Amino acid sequence: MSECESNEYMPGAERAELRGLLEAREAFEEQYDPLTFTEEHLEFKAMHNDAFIQLARYCEREKDNGGARATPKEKDAINVFFLDGPDGGTAS
Repeated sequence: MSECESNEYMPGAERAELRGLLEAREAFEEQYDPLTFTEEHLEFKAMHNDAFIQLARYCEREKDNGGARATPKEKDAINVFFLDGPDGGTAS
């Protein structure tokens, strides 16, 4: 989902926060080059990504099961937040 598409689903405060983050990103100099990662670090990142995927799937199952403490609004959608480098390569 693009930034523009996601904006229509965000409350005003979240939209303002995203706008601020995107503006800060423009001045940020990436410090991590995925081409320089060691094999050991790539393996670690793969395990980290797998754990994140499993967490998202667990959250989805809990949503589908109604979640013991979830309110009706919380049952409608799950939100996950994942940071990656500008080339998307730090998570691969």
